[in-house]
Amino acid sequence: MTHPSTRSSRTPLVAAATLAVIALPLAPLTAVGPASASVAGDLRPPEISLWHDLDLATPGIGGAAYDLVTSAEGDVWYYDDSNLVRVDQNTHGLTTFPLPDRTWIRGMVGTSDGAFWYADDTSRTVNRLDPLSGTTVSFPLTGLRGAPATLVEAIDGSIWFGDPSAERLVRVDATGTLSSYPEPTGSFVLDMVAAPDGRLWYTRTGTDRVGVVDPVTGTFDDLGVDDSAGAAIVVGTSGSLWVNGDNQFTEIALDGTITAHPLTAPGSGDILPIDLAGGDRAGDADSEVYFVSSAYGFGTLDASGAVHFGRMSGFATDVEVDGRGHVWVNDYTTNKLRWN
Repeated sequence: MTHPSTRSSRTPLVAAATLAVIALPLAPLTAVGPASASVAGDLRPPEISLWHDLDLATPGIGGAAYDLVTSAEGDVWYYDDSNLVRVDQNTHGLTTFPLPDRTWIRGMVGTSDGAFWYADDTSRTVNRLDPLSGTTVSFPLTGLRGAPATLVEAIDGSIWFGDPSAERLVRVDATGTLSSYPEPTGSFVLDMVAAPDGRLWYTRTGTDRVGVVDPVTGTFDDLGVDDSAGAAIVVGTSGSLWVNGDNQFTEIALDGTITAHPLTAPGSGDILPIDLAGGDRAGDADSEVYFVSSAYGFGTLDASGAVHFGRMSGFATDVEVDGRGHVWVNDYTTNKLRWN
């Protein structure tokens, strides 16, 4: 989740992890089969029943974790009103990297060379942070009227994103040189992810919701996914792509096979996941995707389209899985991170 903020404090802080175990009641929901709508069930809660709290680097409202991203190395990163913050996947220790005043971070990505990239809407730059030295190199987003909300590393190490104000994709190389690729259907890019086949898959506006680009050749492909699919796209643990939607997940295999998984909400509100994460959670061989829903809390999705919910206290907007297989969410109510 992005957040426009005015920054003032610039004091670096390295905080030790403070852990407190809390029990959260879970009320699972199961969907039976990819072609059947799910029904609510009174089942034994899944093993995600104990979460741990982690205090944030900056106390108070200005220290809220506005967005979560897992780097290529497996650490979880977030930003607050003053800093980029890295959460060590092994120790859960926090390292802060102070940001310039009035930075408004949009997209973030931790790359395979150990760097961390972020887009700043205020300065209209894309920035490469070296966590070892703490130095940042900024590249102007020439020709763009705003910073992108999603950054993705391609197989060749370049950074890709959708232009938020034009119907095109943009590539940034290591020198900061920008190259533009018109979106073939004339649509705006909403979200993007790097898939195991080396291509970049993205959602877009309009009635044809998913496109694919080969970052090496610049060639595009179309999948014919209709507008029942939503904006968020993620790679599941098996390598398939999953897209959110209203009371539905859309699964796309790497060969282009599309399967809709309809869901029936257990209550009066729709099931609309607001953030998705893939990754192998420790001790969980079944789940494809993890997500958070404003109406129903934390959810898991398996390969058959079955969904299980666990209601959580607080309000989470982001979910990630770190390199150790721990699931992380932010909590705006307590201004803490939670992990399991």
